[in-house]
Amino acid sequence: MRKHSRAVLGGVAAAALVTSMHLPVSAHPAHDLQNPGTSPLKGRHYDGVVDAVSPGGVPMEAMSDVRCEDGMAGIFPCHKVDLASFTPLTDMESTFVNDLWGWEDDETGLQLAIVGTFEGTAFIDVTDGSNPVYLGTLESQVPGDTGNIWGDVRVYEDTAYIGSEAIDLGTYVPATGELDGFGIQVVDLTQFRGATAPIDVDLTRHIDDVTNSHNISLNEDSGRMYVVGSVYTSRSAARRTRSSRC
Repeated sequence: MRKHSRAVLGGVAAAALVTSMHLPVSAHPAHDLQNPGTSPLKGRHYDGVVDAVSPGGVPMEAMSDVRCEDGMAGIFPCHKVDLASFTPLTDMESTFVNDLWGWEDDETGLQLAIVGTFEGTAFIDVTDGSNPVYLGTLESQVPGDTGNIWGDVRVYEDTAYIGSEAIDLGTYVPATGELDGFGIQVVDLTQFRGATAPIDVDLTRHIDDVTNSHNISLNEDSGRMYVVGSVYTSRSAARRTRSSRC
């Protein structure tokens, strides 16, 4: 008998924030605000999934307990890994996913999937891998901006730190380079303890020392977070935040 593993598939602190001083020029060729109109901003055009079947042929229907047989678990290719469940975008009230992270609560055993989406960040209870439960979405700091196709999530202790490339073009000041954007969202994950259905997800704190970001890296040993590819900020910060009551 061959051995199978099971996978959950989703269509789906003391932390110091460290940024560097830099001028309001582009760190990415497609992010050119110095010469508006000369090149499109990254992600200004994208296709979200709004139909019953994705462009890749994936039906927007939940699946669970699909055995891997002859190299396929239902419509998904596999190799000795059964499909425990599939959560479609529609079940997360989303049209696009950009990242996936996780958290396990030492106190209750809750296992949470933290899913970056175009609309914000979705939270799904995957403690029972065959029966994931959607617990709600924290709205993007810049709703509707197509920079939301790119996001990143990291967890330190009981807190999630969320970044995105989303920016608010309407706030751009060419003379100074000032620009508002996604920043870093901070979420206390203990608010999901006991939740069995969608809740109103609370934003614990918003860090606006950076406008947006490409990635977040977090050293769990030192409790230091590094914001990577942050642009359009003229300030530098080294701010220490608490892990669960920021």
